Amino acid sequence: MKLLKRTLFQKLIPATLLVALGMTAQAQVGDRWSVERSIIPQDMEATEANVVIQSDGSINVTFRGGSIENPELGGIYFTRSDNQGYSWMKPEPAVSTAGIVTGVTHQLQTDGDNLLLYVAVNRLARYELIQYLSTDRGQSWRETETVFSSIDPIRSMVSWRGLGRLYIFVITVRSRPTGGDEHTIWLVQGRASGAYWDQPVRVKNFFADSISSPQLLPPELSDWPRLYWRQDGIEDFMLQVGDASGSTWRILPLPNPPDTQRGGVMEDMGIRYRVRATEDRQLLFNRTDDQLPQTTLLTTVPSEVESDFLKLVWQGEDNYTLPSFLRFEVQLDESEPVIWDATSYEFEGLSNGSHRISITAIDEAQNRQVPPTVRNFRVQVPPVPEFVTPTTGDLLNASEIKAVWKGSDNVAEDAPLLFSLKIDDEEWGDWITDTEMTVDNLEDGEHGFFLRAKDSYENVSKEPATVRFEVDSEPPVSVVEELPRDWDNLQAVWPDIPNYKVEFRVTGRDNRTAGSDLEYRYKLDDGLPSAWMSVEDITSLSGLPDGTHKIEFETRDEAGNVQSPPTSLDFDFNTPPNTHLWVDDTNAAGRTYRFQGKDSNSNLSDIMFRWKIDEDGDWSDWTIETQALASNILKGVSHGEHVLYLQARDSAGNVDPTPAREIIEVDTIPPDPPVGIKVIVQDDGSNVDLRWESVSDAATYQVYRSNAETLDRSTARLVYSGPNTRTRDIPGREEHTVTYYYFITASDRSGNESEPGEVQKVEVLGNTEIRVKEFKQVERTVNTVIGSKRWNEVQRIASEAQPEIVPQAYLEYWKLSASAGMALNSDPQNFQQLTSAKTGMDKFIKSPPQIDPVYFEQSGEKDVAINGM
Repeated sequence: MKLLKRTLFQKLIPATLLVALGMTAQAQVGDRWSVERSIIPQDMEATEANVVIQSDGSINVTFRGGSIENPELGGIYFTRSDNQGYSWMKPEPAVSTAGIVTGVTHQLQTDGDNLLLYVAVNRLARYELIQYLSTDRGQSWRETETVFSSIDPIRSMVSWRGLGRLYIFVITVRSRPTGGDEHTIWLVQGRASGAYWDQPVRVKNFFADSISSPQLLPPELSDWPRLYWRQDGIEDFMLQVGDASGSTWRILPLPNPPDTQRGGVMEDMGIRYRVRATEDRQLLFNRTDDQLPQTTLLTTVPSEVESDFLKLVWQGEDNYTLPSFLRFEVQLDESEPVIWDATSYEFEGLSNGSHRISITAIDEAQNRQVPPTVRNFRVQVPPVPEFVTPTTGDLLNASEIKAVWKGSDNVAEDAPLLFSLKIDDEEWGDWITDTEMTVDNLEDGEHGFFLRAKDSYENVSKEPATVRFEVDSEPPVSVVEELPRDWDNLQAVWPDIPNYKVEFRVTGRDNRTAGSDLEYRYKLDDGLPSAWMSVEDITSLSGLPDGTHKIEFETRDEAGNVQSPPTSLDFDFNTPPNTHLWVDDTNAAGRTYRFQGKDSNSNLSDIMFRWKIDEDGDWSDWTIETQALASNILKGVSHGEHVLYLQARDSAGNVDPTPAREIIEVDTIPPDPPVGIKVIVQDDGSNVDLRWESVSDAATYQVYRSNAETLDRSTARLVYSGPNTRTRDIPGREEHTVTYYYFITASDRSGNESEPGEVQKVEVLGNTEIRVKEFKQVERTVNTVIGSKRWNEVQRIASEAQPEIVPQAYLEYWKLSASAGMALNSDPQNFQQLTSAKTGMDKFIKSPPQIDPVYFEQSGEKDVAINGM
């Protein structure tokens, strides 16, 4: 019964209804789905879609969407394919009216020729279900009728077609403040052409906070489909007809959700189609495809190929898969097939023999071409011989030549190659497997070797390998000459050593090689041979040990023939040292000339020197000294410009042919004596500052201190020598006063010293005279205080005075005077103190202490202080 009802339902509800039901017909065994393909431009998006097939076989799709850049301007768009989904027209707007209700899937139907589009629209005061009609295959649309109208919002709708009529379930919703919104299911039906719609009939109502988008399910007990939805996200319900006329309906709970397939799937002429809008708003289409793709080979493959390389080019065709999406299975012989995306393939390394190439096209539905495109051919690549030695252009120096060769073939199996050798104009040799042969008794001159190869398929090389060479076995001869030396004029900047060298030129001749193309090498003494060089190069030797050396030369021609025996020469190599002379003005003893020598074959300590003044002067004796004072070298040399020559000699007796030279100015005229001399004496002569004016041409100044009034350098003390025009001297203090005389002279850079300037006399007080001087200062102070009768002050000075400065007699006298003065000036007078002072004074006068006479010699006031009272 169920099978009968399902069949009747499918008759009543043709292919267009399958989209709304979200159902597919039972796939036949072998049905293959193609890869999904976007059917809208990249700058558009889609949120829902419907598909129908018209009687002309065209696939018609409507979708809700619009431009990605301006999604608010979207509406319902239409596109069509007239070739079973192979290509699609550019989407065009179908309905752009304002107020299209969001969340309500539009519906698309067809009566076979015309297209009917149903859209829920919010008209502000009412919600309406509008029917749009297209009679020109979707090119234009017009509003024809309001199928349903309600003050309650339209929540969803589904449509189907059967028994020549159209049916639509419409669900409206009325909100309730307490929750559990009221949902009402309406049934609207009309003619299949979309004309003459009946009044909507309320089928059922129920309460729920939310419901899913309803889906049609196949009928079970009648020809009417069932309606399924999920309520509040957890409970499943189904609307089912109660009688065959569709006048009564009931809502049944479902313990388990039905097995549904979302998305529009249709079938036409055995082909199923599917359109769906994805979450990322793409509109994808695919279809079943059981038709096999084909391959057409564009490359002509000959039966015989004379190359191991073959390139094939082909094109693929399919009823649905685009050529760029076809893949191809390429197989050579029994090798592993290769899956290839391109329409060309290069076969490399094809071995000789028969081959088979097959190409099988594979479309997106995994349909494989049967039978594959096959080509058979045979590869015949001849072998290629090649000489290893000799090579063309070789010039060989032996009459016995070893020919070595190799060959390559295109044979897969490991079969040996055969070779045949031909020498000059002789006959071809036998076929052999050897890869070398020694050919002897070749005369001097040009020769040619020729080689053929043959593989196991009897393929013989097209062209023989050829090598042409020349034999020359006669060696060259040479002449060697030493070039003139110019050692006497060689100089080098110190510390370099002159590049003393010997040079040889080699010339030669040969029976074949031009003289300028010959090469040579040499061997010095017992050393190793040098590298080969052109005869146009000069051999230059330097840095050799002193003594006699032997050098041998060999020449070689272009064929490699070497001269025998070599040309031999003996030569002497004795290099002199290099001499360096420089002036040192830092020596305290005076200007010094320093000597240096450098030699590549001698120790520096073994080098000796001699010098002379001017070209016509006499050389000094050889010495190992490396310095000499200018005063010694220039002794007796006249005033003016001269040249000092210095020459070095090494331990072997080789003398520097280019002595070092230094232009010198000999100056025997001293500068003027210093003038403007000033002397400042401090601390009674213990510090003496001397200043003077600078003297032209003076390099240093000398300050002498002497006890004599005239300068005697042998007895005078040099207290300063330097470039400054002032100095200080601390002569030191004696016990008694000493008189000194200062002399100042100027010296130039040549050491000439002037006469002294004006003599400066300085008196340095002795320690005794210093003490007397300090005593006199104290004495004058005491006399002043006594005169003003400040006896307490006199008493203090006498108590604090230093006994090594003030004699004891004065100290006692001052104390007695202070005691007597204080007694006389007291009020009332202190007679006891006065008597004591008088007694002390009488005693002092009768036997006064001794006083050093120097105190009286200094002042001339012998009795002044004592008699001052």
